[in-house]
Amino acid sequence: FRRVLFRSEVDLIELEEMAQFVREHRFIGAHAMTCYVKKLSGMLADCPEVLVGGVVGFPFGSCRTEVKVLETKLV
Repeated sequence: FRRVLFRSEVDLIELEEMAQFVREHRFIGAHAMTCYVKKLSGMLADCPEVLVGGVVGFPFGSCRTEVKVLETKLV
């Protein structure tokens, strides 16, 4: 299972709640908006088996490839 949180109005409390849920239920992945990926990764640092990720080109994916590559490097 994986857990996702793709809303711009997410706060750190909700992000921590998701991290705790993922930890407790032994999920294999947790995904959030790219601006929260580093924070979420830090929250789950004690669970190296959990894959933390974000999205590139969300929500529509209509950006040019060059933009997606740059966004990926910035995450």
